[in-house]
Order: sequence, then structure tokens, then C-alpha cells
Amino acid sequence: VYDQLSVAPFLGRAVGGLMWVGLALYATAGALAPERIRIFKFEFKPPRPGLVAIQVFFGCADLMAGAGVFWLLLGKGAPHYSDFLSAYIVSIMAGLLSGVPGGAGVFETAMLQLLPMVDRTVLAAAFLGFRLFYYLTPLAVGLILLAFMKHVHDPDTEPGPVEP
Repeated sequence: VYDQLSVAPFLGRAVGGLMWVGLALYATAGALAPERIRIFKFEFKPPRPGLVAIQVFFGCADLMAGAGVFWLLLGKGAPHYSDFLSAYIVSIMAGLLSGVPGGAGVFETAMLQLLPMVDRTVLAAAFLGFRLFYYLTPLAVGLILLAFMKHVHDPDTEPGPVEP
């Protein structure tokens, strides 16, 4: 990954180490902070260690599942999963840091740069399948559930109060 990014391995490892330090500070701050923190007029409750552990678990599971779906879409030409996971995480981070909604274009460019050994047509098809599965499928499921919930809780379909 370092060669494709033209980044010195030391710098890449240092950035990764700083990310781990940030996560450790987040978890530690939640454990040591008072019950409520007030900054100017805003008051909030810091997350407790149990919640931090759940967030980290589901964050890692989400990344691995998303990478797994994309990796499966690559088929026989896919690199080893651990190599692919590294490229996927770097690409996701690039998309997040870009500020572009959904990292559209940034994610794809980073993946193209980091996976030169993968056939470009296979990678393009995997991009489409990944976006469809990972973004549009949850949207469709959410819309169906929203329509169902509205139908179930629609005040016009529920009987009103009975007057004496």
C-alpha cells in the first residue's frame, strides 16, 4: 500500500499509530471524564467504556463486512483479503476525509490506485455492485419499513375515541 501511495512506510505507520492513540484517548476519556461535560453552552454526557467497546466492535464489523462484500464481487481476480482490506480501509478514510457525500469518486480513485493488480473492468463492475448493495439496498429496505410503519400507525386507519 505504501508504494502505491508514494508514502514512506515510517510515515504510514506513524499515521496508523496516531489513529490508535486517538481511539485510546477516546476510550480513556469516556472512562475518566465526569458524568457530564459542559463546553460553553453545550452539555453532553461522554460515552462510557462499554459503549465505546460496542462502537469499536460494530465499526470493525461494518468495515469488514463492507470489504467482504466488495472483495466477493471481485471474483477470482481478487487479491488476498488482508491486502484488499488494507486498500479498502485507506480508500474509505480518503472518502471520509474528502467531505464528498459517500466519498463518491474519491473512494473509487483510491481503490483504482491501490489495486493496480486487479482488472479495471472487474473493479468497475464491483464498484457498481458495491454501491448498489451497500447504499441503495439499505435505502430501499428503510423506505419499505417507513411505508409499512406509516400504514400501521396512520391515524386515519385507527379507530378514534368512542363518544357516549
